[in-house]
Amino acid sequence: MKKRERENLLLSFYPAKSSYDKLAHEIRRLLETDPSFPAESLYTIKHRVKDENRLIDKIDERNRSRRKGDSPIDATNYQERIEDLLGIRIVCLRLSDVEKVEEYLESLRDEGKLVFVRKPQKKQTFVLPVDPGELLPEGVDLQYSGYSSIHYLVKLGRSLEAAPDIASLRAEIQLRTIFEEAWGELDHKYRYEIIRKGRKLPDHIQTRFYDLSAHLQAAALQAEHLCRDAEAIKRRKKPPSKKLVHELAPPSAPPVPSTIEDVLSAKFGFCPTPRTVTHIERRMSEAGVYEDTPQVLHDGVLTEEAISTFSEIYTRVMEKEPLVDKSERDIDLLNAVNYALFRLIQPEDIANEGLESVLRGRL
Repeated sequence: MKKRERENLLLSFYPAKSSYDKLAHEIRRLLETDPSFPAESLYTIKHRVKDENRLIDKIDERNRSRRKGDSPIDATNYQERIEDLLGIRIVCLRLSDVEKVEEYLESLRDEGKLVFVRKPQKKQTFVLPVDPGELLPEGVDLQYSGYSSIHYLVKLGRSLEAAPDIASLRAEIQLRTIFEEAWGELDHKYRYEIIRKGRKLPDHIQTRFYDLSAHLQAAALQAEHLCRDAEAIKRRKKPPSKKLVHELAPPSAPPVPSTIEDVLSAKFGFCPTPRTVTHIERRMSEAGVYEDTPQVLHDGVLTEEAISTFSEIYTRVMEKEPLVDKSERDIDLLNAVNYALFRLIQPEDIANEGLESVLRGRL
């Protein structure tokens, strides 16, 4: 890249970096403050705005390898042509966790909070040859097959009413497991960086990197099986809470709506989103309820007293009534259910203080 072209690019990129950083914090706020985000599936979230020197190197590489007839990348078009000016990485513990976060991101798209600029791409880091829920077939060879993570190119959706300086900017979200993260970091630092500089690794070192990928690939599959086995034991050792199932919802209780969706619609007057229902199912399971969940939720958790007290605290802290704002009512509903469950295991004053703290964090 010529000196003048470099200067023009930097003059454009330096002021844009603050906007990309602002976009990163907006997306992270969206994820980290949403009660329905599957936080138990998360190891970490991190982001970075591309370094200007790395950006120039990447543009030079792309321009050198561009096809005949393609226009070069320069200061006028780099924001459209370079997709990872802002990278946000979501690292999960397990393979099944990736599926949960994938479903969550799709729900944000369906609700107009995120826009998928293009269809998510599954990159090849290493790809397991069998479903995590299946036993590894005899004779399967876990071979290196490159790099595997899901890459999304996104913008903020209209329902978020983003500030003008970030509304049109794009971010690349990478979703992967902690095993893929380990491989990616090691591979990038000790193999890719050498190759990118034009040097060749000896075959025996290259082969051992492939072996490392296969070991991590097998470890990811083994971790999934171990975690599933441990969860099964945990469920067997923790039967449904007698207090919740029997005392709060006795068998003689009158019939109630047969699904969680119907219970929530009857209690709050609207049908929640599927991810809200999934979150509530998970919270009920954590409370020890695996049977008669709708009955317990209706009679034992979402009592008139719990809902009334929630409404009083919400109105006092937020200075408005709950469930009025359509863009926030699913979050309000989740806060109500979490509060009602918390009342069952903690003194009421502690539950009330906890709710106030959560609500003030939303202001």
